[in-house]
Amino acid sequence: MAFDAVIAGGGIIGCCAAQALCDIGCRVMIVEARENLLTATSAAGFGSLTPFSDPFFDGDIAEFANQSVRLYRNNIVPEFARHSRLDFVDEGLLQLFASMDDLEESRSAAKGCAGALRGPNPLSRMEVLALEPALRGDFAGALLYDEPWIDLEQLLQSVKDRLARNPKCTIKLKTRVDSVDTDASAVCLDTGERVAAGEIVLATGLGETAVLGFPRPEMEWIRGEGLRVRLPADSPHLLRHVYHGKGFVTPRMDGTCLLGSTYVLEEPRSIGETDRAKESIRATTEADVTEACAAFLPQVRRSEVLRRWSGWRPRSRDHFPILGRLVEGEGPILALGFLGLGVTMAPRVGQVVAEMVATGTTAAIPSRMLAARFNQIDTRPPGSGVKPV
Repeated sequence: MAFDAVIAGGGIIGCCAAQALCDIGCRVMIVEARENLLTATSAAGFGSLTPFSDPFFDGDIAEFANQSVRLYRNNIVPEFARHSRLDFVDEGLLQLFASMDDLEESRSAAKGCAGALRGPNPLSRMEVLALEPALRGDFAGALLYDEPWIDLEQLLQSVKDRLARNPKCTIKLKTRVDSVDTDASAVCLDTGERVAAGEIVLATGLGETAVLGFPRPEMEWIRGEGLRVRLPADSPHLLRHVYHGKGFVTPRMDGTCLLGSTYVLEEPRSIGETDRAKESIRATTEADVTEACAAFLPQVRRSEVLRRWSGWRPRSRDHFPILGRLVEGEGPILALGFLGLGVTMAPRVGQVVAEMVATGTTAAIPSRMLAARFNQIDTRPPGSGVKPV
């Protein structure tokens, strides 16, 4: 069977691209190596939608991410909420600061973020505690950003359910794209099957594959750690997500909280080294995350740990995602390297992929995200394809 598009990778980016393509009438196949869609890094996120407070976002990239958040507010949440529960709390994010000087410096830098509706608004310590009485610790004030959070487990289940109901979408699990024949517009699967595709979208993640004609950039690795905890019964419930230093907390409506901490590992690692490192991460995850978050929410030291996870995520050395084609109008569409920010950006990325398929234009992609910035001459023979690392 021929498809209008084959998408390699069933994470949040690949699934949103598939839905957007189905919405414009395309027949789509998603090829995912794991046993289910939306596992791995997509399932490890917190559901914090942060186009303004995250230091990754600025200028046109911040506006691109903000367009994605507006899609959640205006389209995705109302649509999914008709079929199942989807908690979406739009009360903002609090970024805490040890001094008002630090706060003002960050506020000045954030003023260039287009599209913020009610932030960043500076708040004194007393104003912060009036909003979130559970907070403690040595902070002077906060910036309140117009950034919601969404229950990620509920969101991912809703995305899967919607794709499963869509007759235009075929899902192939426990299967890899083994190679891409761009001349014949087809992909070869590791099952030996050859699938004709009008368009090929590679959304496998930066660390998963080496792409035909795509010299994978030098990478650095981000160590991410997370805990899901239940705070003590005598602790007031948080409503907003909170970020301070290396710790961040995202609440859930069931009374639990997600605690996270992120560190940059400068030297590149191979995938094998990453796997071997996971055991040592697990040994320190709970203490690292707990202490990072206890700086502003000391109750976490008395919390019940319900779940813990950790791992490495790769990002390109220039820190920006890779979206579009290496050569205008030729080859597969790349949608890679979103480094845990895929949940925030996925709806808009899906729209852009659909626009590229429909019109061929890349005008909506911020220049720093364009895949063409890595364009080099491919010296391999035609059909050498996409090979798993």
